[in-house]
Amino acid sequence: MKNIVYILSLIVLSSCSKKLYKTEAEARVLKTGTLMEMNSEEFLVQNNTWNLKTSNNFKFYFDKSIDPVLTQEISKVQEENFAHIVKSMGIDKKEYPKIIYFLFKDKNQKITLTEVSSDAHAIAPRVYYLPINATGAQEIGHVITQTVWGFIPNNSEYALIIDEGFNFFIDNDKFYNGKLDEYALEYINSNQEFEITDLTKNGKGIRNNGGHKLLESYVAGSFVKYLITEYGVEKFGDIWKSAVSNSEPEFKEIYGKELSQISDEYINSLK
Repeated sequence: MKNIVYILSLIVLSSCSKKLYKTEAEARVLKTGTLMEMNSEEFLVQNNTWNLKTSNNFKFYFDKSIDPVLTQEISKVQEENFAHIVKSMGIDKKEYPKIIYFLFKDKNQKITLTEVSSDAHAIAPRVYYLPINATGAQEIGHVITQTVWGFIPNNSEYALIIDEGFNFFIDNDKFYNGKLDEYALEYINSNQEFEITDLTKNGKGIRNNGGHKLLESYVAGSFVKYLITEYGVEKFGDIWKSAVSNSEPEFKEIYGKELSQISDEYINSLK
């Protein structure tokens, strides 16, 4: 399994000075190092007290303050997410190493222990969550897709409409109430000359440009939904792999049409 890193653009050296992390119950001197070291299983196990739980495809580390009822729900839902993602990708379940899942009690603790400020992130085979998004599938999706189909470079203009899009698509029913198309149409109607290629220009598509606007991510998710529904997941897997190795994915070769043509089809399908 490749050691795929979703936050490659964030790899920087951290201060090696000692940090004191205090809670109501204890004071702990943190082991510190680089960002990658701080996010490693070894460092996180040493730097906090966790309740460990394992399932078929996960090794869960729950902060000891997390309600056991919630941990049971998360374990169940994330196994369902795993099965849903594998099915959505059209692949057989393989012998993946277990996904290592960390759930922090709050954002302050997550930032202190990982030095990553986002609500959730992934560094395969590890994912990191807060209670507010603990049942979400997106980070799990990033780990599995990047392991099976490959890692689309951070500076690819197509990371938004392919990688981000797929990981919004898989959360469509659960988190967006099946409304990705509705949200996408709202955005498109407010940008009358819009076409999908607009999300691949001037840095809009790259992963490390400060984050995509939520409505743009909704459009990407809706577009991936269209690609998979109309053309099949096998072709989508092929275009993902093409984006891994080519600065300009081979839409014409794979779909028989340029991206601009597929964009017109997609937008017309929404109206």
